[in-house]
Amino acid sequence: MNKDKFLGAIDHLQMKNRALFVAAIVLLALNVNNTIALQRARTQTQTVIVPVGGGIGMAVGNGKASDEYMRQMARYITSQIGTYTAATARPQLQELLSLFAPEVVGKAQVEFERIAVQVERFPSIASVMRWSGDEALKVSPNFIQVHAIKDRLVSGASTESTQMTYCIEYRIEEARLWILGIREESVPAADVCFLPRESAQLAQASAP
Repeated sequence: MNKDKFLGAIDHLQMKNRALFVAAIVLLALNVNNTIALQRARTQTQTVIVPVGGGIGMAVGNGKASDEYMRQMARYITSQIGTYTAATARPQLQELLSLFAPEVVGKAQVEFERIAVQVERFPSIASVMRWSGDEALKVSPNFIQVHAIKDRLVSGASTESTQMTYCIEYRIEEARLWILGIREESVPAADVCFLPRESAQLAQASAP
């Protein structure tokens, strides 16, 4: 083979390899850019929810939600855990598990099972929860706070009423709300859910 032709062929192959390498880099950059753009579009999407039967639309997405959406979610969550009978407590708590974030759902399931077993031991006892106060609901970027009164019913008759506060820790990812934790507080402070836990416990210890 002619030496010049051989070297020319080698140079031509090297040029083609360089062109292929550059093309691969460009395609990789385009794929990365498309992936970032798609992820950004997903996180910034807002879903508008229209309640069954019509009514005011509720929007959620891009790390936030409308006031009406938060109010309806707060009512749903507190009703599921605050109003029940021995027959309905377990299915209500199981239904609520679908809202818990993946990293905490296992812990919530164990706690809900404990509550369900305890409630089912007394078939004649039921609970009815109702929101109370002029500002029953308050929402921050991390917590939903609901002031409520829980009535204890025995064979249909009210035997005890307890004033308490639900503190629902949450986050919003894409177009859904995840529950991170729920606790009940009997602390008299107006914004107990938004206080550090140490302060809340101190307030509870000093309550009459």
